[in-house]
Amino acid sequence: MKRFLLIFLVVGNQGFSQVNQSLDELISLRAQLIKEIGILEDSLCRVNKQIKMIVSLEECKPVEEKPREVDRRQLFPGQEISTVSGGDGISFSLGGRSALQLPSPEYPRKKSGTVVVEVTVDRNGNVTNARGGVRGSTTNDTELVNAAEGAARRARFDVNQNAAAYQTGTITYVFKL
Repeated sequence: MKRFLLIFLVVGNQGFSQVNQSLDELISLRAQLIKEIGILEDSLCRVNKQIKMIVSLEECKPVEEKPREVDRRQLFPGQEISTVSGGDGISFSLGGRSALQLPSPEYPRKKSGTVVVEVTVDRNGNVTNARGGVRGSTTNDTELVNAAEGAARRARFDVNQNAAAYQTGTITYVFKL
């Protein structure tokens, strides 16, 4: 029994010594990791600052407006689309209808751009509503939009008693310098 106790004390002491050594190594390793994490956090902070700077610079850049192509099939799904262009920079799209009169707008010739006017036409071919500057327009200039809306209100289309009570389409005016 004494021998067993002595062996236990010797082996136990060595085990304690190894645990102590492992504990010291772990504490040392932990200190190194904390130091490296601190370095990584500093680096991460610098990267975040650079990202914020880049983002704020991107927000300050002016956005270049480009004319967009208008897919009339998407604007007016389910309608037969007919597009007619006039020689005066005027075109229209009103499914299955013909233009009888597409008056030219009056405007100061010091401005240019394209104004798309959404029109509502009744069965008798009269424009009942005109709203300029819709999708496809390249300018929001008030004078040009007002001139286009005025001309669109004076437009006349063919009579079609089989058409919907109110049909929606567009008239596009291209203003040139």
